[in-house]
Amino acid sequence: MGSPFSKSKRSKRSKEAKVEGKEEVVAAPEAAVITTTTTTTTNSAKPAEAVSSTTTTTTTVQADHLVKSEPVVEKAPVVVAAEPVVAAKPEPVVAPVVVAPATGSSDGKKVLSIPKKQHHLIIGAGGATIKDIRAQTGVEIDIPKDESDQVTVTGTPEGVDKAVGLIEKILKDKESEREKKHQALADEHEAASQATGKIFDKYKVRIDEAASKRTQYFDEANKQYEAGNKDEAAKLREKAKEETATMERLQKEASNEVFAHLNEKYADKMTIDLHGQYVDPAMELLKQRIAENKAAGKTPLLVIYGAGNHSDASGAKIKPAVRKYLDDEGLTYTEVNNGSVSVPL
Repeated sequence: MGSPFSKSKRSKRSKEAKVEGKEEVVAAPEAAVITTTTTTTTNSAKPAEAVSSTTTTTTTVQADHLVKSEPVVEKAPVVVAAEPVVAAKPEPVVAPVVVAPATGSSDGKKVLSIPKKQHHLIIGAGGATIKDIRAQTGVEIDIPKDESDQVTVTGTPEGVDKAVGLIEKILKDKESEREKKHQALADEHEAASQATGKIFDKYKVRIDEAASKRTQYFDEANKQYEAGNKDEAAKLREKAKEETATMERLQKEASNEVFAHLNEKYADKMTIDLHGQYVDPAMELLKQRIAENKAAGKTPLLVIYGAGNHSDASGAKIKPAVRKYLDDEGLTYTEVNNGSVSVPL
C-alpha cells in the first residue's frame, strides 16, 4: 500500500540509506497502470451459441511526490513510508450459480448440472432443505457422492418442475445474500479509508513543512561544503537531521492514532488490525500482542494485515512480514481469508 505522505514531488533524490522493510518518504512513486478486464457472456436459446465479449480499460494514475531532496555530503537517516488503510478493492462477487437447462423426458426425470460446491445448499443443515423439497413435491432428489455435478430429480412431471423451481430459488437467494455481504464489506472498507485518511491528512501539513526545511538545510550544507566552509556545512546537516527526526516522530504519531482507531472495537484483544502501519512498527505491535495474549491465556489471535490489493508495484509488505515472523517463531496459523490469519497461541 502506498504512503499518504509520499505525495509531493522532489527534484533530486537524497542519498539516504534505505532501511530494510521500509520505503523512503521522499521516494517518487512510479505511475501505476491499472487494467480492468470485463467479460460478458450472453446465452442464446441454444447453449452452443453463447457469445462472449471482452472490454479492457487501462487507467494510469500518477502519484504525487512528497518533498524535494538533494544529495548531501553525509547520509541522512531514512524516513519510511507508511501503508495507509485505503478502501480495499471489494472482493469480486462470485457469479450467480446458473443451473444448466435440465435434461430428461416427459416421464418425470430431470438432470440438473449444479457445481459440486453448491450441493450443500440443496441438502441444508442436517438434510433439512432436501427433506422439505421432497415433502412439498413428492420427488426423489439424487445428490452424487462423487465429484459429479449432476443432480437428478425424479417424480411426476409436475412435482419435478416444482422441485427444480425450488432448487433454483434456493441458489438464487443464497447468491443474493453473498452479494449483500460483499457490499457490506466494501462499505466498511470505504468508511475505514475515509476515517484513516483524515487522520493522516491532519499530520501531512506538518510533515511536509519538516520535509521542506530538511531539503533546504541539505541544499545549503552542500553549498557551504563546496565553498570550503566544512564547519558550517556540518551544522546545517545536523539541522537537516533534526527535521528528519521530526518527520519520523509525526509519522509514528499518525500511525499510532490509526492503530488505535482501527483496533478500539476489539476490546478483548483477540484481534489485531495492522492496516496503515509501517512494517517495523507493525511487527512490534504484533510481537507485543502475542506476548500479552500468551501470558493471559487468550487464544487464538486473529491477525488482520490486508490482502495488499493497494500496495505499489513491489507488492504487499505487511502480509509477507507477518507470515515470515510466524514461521520463524514456529507459530502455526490458518488462513481465514486473503487478508488475515488465525494464530493459536
